[in-house]
Amino acid sequence: MSNSGIHRTPTPSEVGGSTRPRLDNNSASKVAKPDFYYGDRYKLSNWLNQMNLYFLFNDITRNKTLFATTYL
Repeated sequence: MSNSGIHRTPTPSEVGGSTRPRLDNNSASKVAKPDFYYGDRYKLSNWLNQMNLYFLFNDITRNKTLFATTYL
């Protein structure tokens, strides 16, 4: 049986490699700075999402903990 008629799904490395968006300094995408967190446990999930988005779009790879503590 020949596989010539069967199409397979390419792997991520074959398509484009990294799944993380690559942004340069002149990128038009801007994300607002995260809100300050004042200890309300009901707002924690939203604050963590804001932090993750800020880290992702601003390519903060070092000192994430230090940055996050400035918003506590």
